[in-house]
Amino acid sequence: MFVFMTLVVSCDSTEKPLNPKEKEQIKAEVISSIEKHVDDIISRDYNKVMRFYVKDDYVLYGDGTYWGDYATIDSIWKTWLPKWKLITKWKMKNHKVHVYSRNAAVDFVEWEHERIEENGDTTRAYGFWVWEMQRFPDGWKSTSAAVDHRYTAGPNVKNK
Repeated sequence: MFVFMTLVVSCDSTEKPLNPKEKEQIKAEVISSIEKHVDDIISRDYNKVMRFYVKDDYVLYGDGTYWGDYATIDSIWKTWLPKWKLITKWKMKNHKVHVYSRNAAVDFVEWEHERIEENGDTTRAYGFWVWEMQRFPDGWKSTSAAVDHRYTAGPNVKNK
């Protein structure tokens, strides 16, 4: 009977429910990971930017349609980071993190940014991201995402 009970207990893979303090810690970790990603984008460091994304089975939606997988996000950052002379503002606000487990969460967050294009035009945009996040030994990473872009007008602003 002891052996049977040991097997039952050791094979039970049900995760203990998280207490409120644990959930808040996970939320803070997820937000920190996303904010670091934004800092890496602002610095236009392609290698650091790409560490945020999981290569296997990545899914990316943009502006209401399926954009692609990891190769797509890789191509986006390879193409656009060098074309931006300067990112003058990139703010994330109103993070709404839903914690699914110790190792999985999703963050809904608003963003706005302003950048100087290689031709000198200023682009201002805002929208939202939905980041599906998973914990790995080296930190929280995005396993899939959806993004929405809106562009605003202004002096010397290029509308897209």
